[in-house]
Amino acid sequence: MASDKKTIKNILENESQYQPDLFQLYLKDLSHIPLLSKEQEADYATRAKNGDKEGRKIMIESNLRLVINIAKRYKHPSLPLAELTAEGNLGLIHALDKFDPKKGFRFSTYASWWIKHYIESYLIYQNKTVRLPIDVAKELKKALVYLHKHHTGESLKASTIDLLGLHLNRPAAYIVHLLSLHQEVLSLNQEYNESGTLNLINTLAVDKHYKPCAIVDAEHFNKFMQHILAQLPERERFIIEQRFHSDERPTLEKLGQQIGLTRERTRQLEKLALNKLKELLLQQNLDFDDFKPTFDTEELT
Repeated sequence: MASDKKTIKNILENESQYQPDLFQLYLKDLSHIPLLSKEQEADYATRAKNGDKEGRKIMIESNLRLVINIAKRYKHPSLPLAELTAEGNLGLIHALDKFDPKKGFRFSTYASWWIKHYIESYLIYQNKTVRLPIDVAKELKKALVYLHKHHTGESLKASTIDLLGLHLNRPAAYIVHLLSLHQEVLSLNQEYNESGTLNLINTLAVDKHYKPCAIVDAEHFNKFMQHILAQLPERERFIIEQRFHSDERPTLEKLGQQIGLTRERTRQLEKLALNKLKELLLQQNLDFDDFKPTFDTEELT
């Protein structure tokens, strides 16, 4: 009990500079709500399960500090603790609706998962300038959780995308597109230096050789081609990328030496990959002839 009161006090001291007065009062009130023993919890949880409003009220109020402890892990200058707590409280209520005291688990253990789930869902669905459809946001969350568990700190490789595609039962091109949605949106009016005299827009160079629409079209085209190429097997994708999208653009013979194949076998794989690209483009209702300048083999040997 004493440690919980200390936790609330620390939060109040840290949040007092920018939290609304009502939320400070809310935090103070929590320190006066007693925690439940295991026997009391079982009794009130059973009463709540049977529709007793008083038992439900006590179960919720006695676990509000749990929400605070979890919510503060997600605290960020752009995410007020009050908002995170509100979402966590919804998770707490949902957990109580689902909780079965007969199974013998402590309610805090069960509720923690739902509290985290509601807060994390809020971060994905609401804390974005560009809102994503719910089904896409859920899938993005699954992808990020998978990467966090299995590939933390690693650069995103083609093999990682393939494994993630298997996990979500999605093609590699879709995975590339899905992960591209997880990007922070920056305002051009955002301060660039500490003094606040320079905004981000002031750091952008103007290239007189390109029109803005041409730059946007080029970026869109490059992203689209990355999505298409990601659907090829790794070796065929490597051949296409080296032959047509690298600065060196090696010959068939040199590239074959790199990957341990003869010139003829490399040529066959290149042809196979180009045919696959034609089919992929047709699936998008696009004509491969429009992309010939990108895959021009005449100047390569």
